[in-house]
Amino acid sequence: TTGLIPNETSDTYIPPSDSIGTFEYYCIIQQGDTSIDCWVSTDTCTIIVTAGPSVQTPFQNDSVCLDGIVNPLIVTPGNNGGTPTYQWFVNGTIITTNGNDSTYQVPTNIAGTYIYECELTFPIGGCLPITSDPIPIEIVADPIIATQPDSLTIICQGGTIPNPLLVTDSTGTGVGQDSYQWYYSTTNSYNGTPISSAIYDTFTPITDTLNIGSHYYYVILSFEGNGCTNDTSQIAQIEIIGDPQAEFDLWSNLNSDSL
Repeated sequence: TTGLIPNETSDTYIPPSDSIGTFEYYCIIQQGDTSIDCWVSTDTCTIIVTAGPSVQTPFQNDSVCLDGIVNPLIVTPGNNGGTPTYQWFVNGTIITTNGNDSTYQVPTNIAGTYIYECELTFPIGGCLPITSDPIPIEIVADPIIATQPDSLTIICQGGTIPNPLLVTDSTGTGVGQDSYQWYYSTTNSYNGTPISSAIYDTFTPITDTLNIGSHYYYVILSFEGNGCTNDTSQIAQIEIIGDPQAEFDLWSNLNSDSL
C-alpha cells in the first residue's frame, strides 16, 4: 500500500511489521490553513522487514553407556537476525559451564535421561529469542550380570549337569545388542579359552568326556553400544567325580553251621 496512512496525524508513528518487504515513510508537517500552502516534508525513513530468525536442529538423539562419547551438540541459525548468541539448557536448567558456545559437549559421567535445548538471541530486528528443538540424550549404566551361573556342580564321570549354566543382565544397563562368550579353564582363574559356538546366555558344557577333577567356566557379557564396558560372570566350577563302587561281603549274613 502506498499513499496517505489514514488516521495517523500524531507526531509519532509505529510502523507495522507483519509484512515482509521494504517500506519508506515520511511525514508532512503543515501549519495554518491549507490555503496558505505552509508545509514541509521530513526525510524518508526506510524500514526493511525480513522474515524472522530461525534455527534448525539436526537429529542428534543418542544413547550411550557411562563415559561414552557423544558428538558435540549443534544448532544451525537461519540467515536473518544477524549473528546470534547462544545459551544451552539441560532439563530446563541453564548450563553455566561452557553453555554459551554454538556447540555443546555433553558430559556422560552420570547416568540419566537429559533433554538439551539451545536458546538463540539475535542482535538485529528486535526479535525475541528462539529455542531449538529438544535433543534427548540417554546415559545408561554399564552392563551388569544380575544372575550368576551356579558356583559349584558335582556330577559323576560321564554325566551331564542337571541345569545349564545361566546368566542374565540387569535391566536398564547396557546399550544396543547384547552378546555372550563362554570360556573354559582348567584352573580357577580368568585365563580361559573361548568355547566355539557358546555365545548365548545359557550354556551346557559337554562333560561326558571330561576327566575326573575340577573344570571351570565363565562368560563375558558385552553390549555393542558406545562406551559400554564388558562384565564377566563369577566362575562356575564343575567337579567330576568317579562313579560309586559297590562292595559285597558274601559272608556277613551266613551262619557258620551252614558252611
